This record gives sequence, C-alpha cells and structure tokens, in this order.
Amino acid sequence: MTPTEKANSARHQTVQGTYAEALQLIAVRSSVSHGPLPVSRDRIAAFCGLIEDGNTSYWDENFCREHWGRPIAPPATLQSWIQPLPWSPEGASTLELMMMKVPLPGSTFINVSTEIEYHRPIYVGEILSYWDEVTGISPEKQTRLGIGHFITAVGHYQAAGGECVATSVNVLFRYEPGEPT
Repeated sequence: MTPTEKANSARHQTVQGTYAEALQLIAVRSSVSHGPLPVSRDRIAAFCGLIEDGNTSYWDENFCREHWGRPIAPPATLQSWIQPLPWSPEGASTLELMMMKVPLPGSTFINVSTEIEYHRPIYVGEILSYWDEVTGISPEKQTRLGIGHFITAVGHYQAAGGECVATSVNVLFRYEPGEPT
C-alpha cells in the first residue's frame, strides 16, 4: 500500500468508543488546517466553466473591482480552498475534522445536512484555514438506516490574521447499518 493509500484509508476509519467517551469531545477544537494553495482565478474559471456559471463577478475583473473591491470566488468553492492536496513532495497532509474523531459505536456515517453562513466574500489570493468543534451528540436513535448518533459540528473558515469569512454547521449520522425495513 502506498503512503497516499494508507493516509486515505486512515482518514475514513471510524473511531470506536462509547457515548460517554464521545460526550467528552464536545467543545474540543480541532487543530487548524491551512489550505495548500491560494484562491486563484484559474481554479475559479475551471469551476465556473464546468457548471456553466456566467456570473460576471467571476469573469470580469473590472466588474469585480467596481462591485467587490477585487476578484472574488463563488461561494460553492469554499470547501475546495481548504482541501489538502492528495499528494505533494513534502508528504501527504490531512484536513483534521473533529467530528470524524468522535468515538462512538457504528461503522458507517452519512452527512445529513450542511449549512454555511458567509460573513464576506472570499477573495482571489487569500489562503484560507479551517478548524471545527463538535457542538452536540444525540443519544442513540433508531432510524431506517440503523441505530446511531447524530453529531453536530461547527466549522470556521478563516482568512489570514484569523478573520472568520464563513461558518458551517454540519450534521453527520454515525450508525451501524441495520436490516432494511
């Protein structure tokens, strides 16, 4: 197994534990992860070209300067600016997500919802950083998918100097698959 395959495998493993152990991680912050590359016009153009987004704010630099002060990124690209590269000569890096470190029963997880509040535009040239904290873990619930716990985490996207540019609230269901009903 290559180092990249090992890192990817470890990233997706669930941490086993009890509900009482999990509750101890509420309000514990993850370490800060830094985006590997600055927000760039090239990547914005590639994204907008793929989804056929003709919004002038992403294509016309003069319009951007007039309306936003400088070029901005589409809100939908937010998470891409903090994703680690799958490989680099310095070695694999990871994005630490506190919600993935919660020790609970259950071998599977599914994202239930994500809400993002933007505090200001993301500007070309910025390098974003990210940290999150678990804010809630439900008691055990029986669902059609199986028995498990809902985990809520708040993520903080920051520009240089620690300015918060966006906040996300993510809910994940961590469960053991049951028999289909």
